[in-house]
Amino acid sequence: MSCVRPKSPEGALFDSLTIYRRVMMVINKPGFGKAGWFGDAGFLGAAYNKMMDEQNPVVLLCNGVWHIVEHSRRSNVARCGKPLRDRQAHSRLKTIGREHVCPKCLQLFAATEEHA
Repeated sequence: MSCVRPKSPEGALFDSLTIYRRVMMVINKPGFGKAGWFGDAGFLGAAYNKMMDEQNPVVLLCNGVWHIVEHSRRSNVARCGKPLRDRQAHSRLKTIGREHVCPKCLQLFAATEEHA
């Protein structure tokens, strides 16, 4: 039994290279936006980014302690007020788990979560 692969109207096979080329044609069109799918001007837009930040904030590893921050690169101070000097890594709260975050940052985050 032979395997028959579907063909596009133009006659090209729907292989991974063809799909990649078609996706890149759409993304590179003028007006699509430099931000792509997830940026402010992209497919999901700022509403998606805001929702992610409210439910799952960015955390930054500084001197062996994870702190909640507004932005992984632009923030100079953690939510608890500690200056961020020795940046080691960044992640999201749900990835590393609440038990590994600075207790004061977590307490302040929980308080803002209740008021929202």
